[in-house]
Parts: sequence; structure tokens; C-alpha cells
Amino acid sequence: MILLAFIRRAFMLCGVWLIITFLKVHVNVLQVLGFMAVTSVMYFLPVPGSLGIHETAQAIFFNLFGLGGYNGIAFTLILRTLQLIGVAAGLFFLLIFQIKVWRKKFFSGLDKIGKKLVD
Repeated sequence: MILLAFIRRAFMLCGVWLIITFLKVHVNVLQVLGFMAVTSVMYFLPVPGSLGIHETAQAIFFNLFGLGGYNGIAFTLILRTLQLIGVAAGLFFLLIFQIKVWRKKFFSGLDKIGKKLVD
């Protein structure tokens, strides 16, 4: 279980680093770990979806490192967009699975009705 958590954090580290690199900001590993820590803390706060707070915190944190607050906001919006894509994919697969389950229940119900009509 700990290994899975470590692997998840390693993928998150790579993802955060890629997002920041695509923003053409040069950072080191400690800064990336700091950005991840701010993200984790902001999701821990009791604000739904940490809307507004996460963006503000990242803007402040990016400013502290001299990377520009606008890059912090852009980073957060890209991160949220990627999360929405993941949620949309999950909903899509859930919908497909539910349609298969509903179809199976519907046709089994029709078979029962058909048998009763024949008898």
C-alpha cells in the first residue's frame, strides 16, 4: 500500500514538473515538491474544491520563488483542467457500464414478461 502511495506521488511529481516546464518556468525538484505540498494543503482545507484558495496560494508561492504569480494561477488552472478531464473520463466509463447493466436488466425483464404471456 505504501508502495502504491509512493508511485502515485512520483507520478504527481512528474506531472507537476511537466506542467511547470510547459509554462517555460525553470524549477528544481525542491520547488516542485513545494508546489505539490501547497496543493495538498489547499485540498485539505474545508473549502469546497479549494476554489480560489488554491489559486491564491499557488500565486503567492510562485511569487516567493520569483516565478511570477500569473504562472501560479496558470499552473493551478491547468491542474484543474487535467482533473476535469479525468473526471469526465470516469463519468464516461461509468455511463457505459451503467448502460450495459440497464440493458441486461431490461432485456431480462422483457424475457420474463414474454414467458408469462406465452404461458
